[in-house]
Amino acid sequence: MAYSPLTFFEDFYNRAKKADHLSRLQYLDMKTYLVDDILVKVDRASMANSLEVRCPILDHKFMELAARIPSKFKLKDGQGKYIFKKMLAPLLPKDLLARRKQGFAVPLASWFRDQLKPMAADLLLGQDPLGILQASTVSFLWSQHQSRARDHSTALWTILMYRLWQKTYLNETTRSTESHG
Repeated sequence: MAYSPLTFFEDFYNRAKKADHLSRLQYLDMKTYLVDDILVKVDRASMANSLEVRCPILDHKFMELAARIPSKFKLKDGQGKYIFKKMLAPLLPKDLLARRKQGFAVPLASWFRDQLKPMAADLLLGQDPLGILQASTVSFLWSQHQSRARDHSTALWTILMYRLWQKTYLNETTRSTESHG
């Protein structure tokens, strides 16, 4: 039988002991996204920097307690972690508790305008040896990004990785062919 990602997630969703949708989604999230993505990234990043990271809120006793809390106290009027924030309200500044969640995004947009600019411009705006990229489109994305008209950092990063791949492997193939020819 073929692997089905949907079936994989449905199995975890259905294993949740609580019947309400939010609790089932949280269980699914904890068993998949948290352990297979978020915690792996934290572990790799911390080990790469010789850091020991602890996640006290993920302590199994705390997680079991949180799982027993009715969903109406976890999500209230669109506010997530409602009861947790209420508990911390006397201890933390109000603006910190009200702040939007933010991840650890790589600052690609600024890198393309600063540190990576010379190297990226050279590769992105240079000749594509395979002729797959449309130079005018790449140039348009680059100039829009540099002028801050639009943030094309994700697309530019993808193209940059492709161009680096070309530079690395096409040159290797060419050198290998020349030395055997």
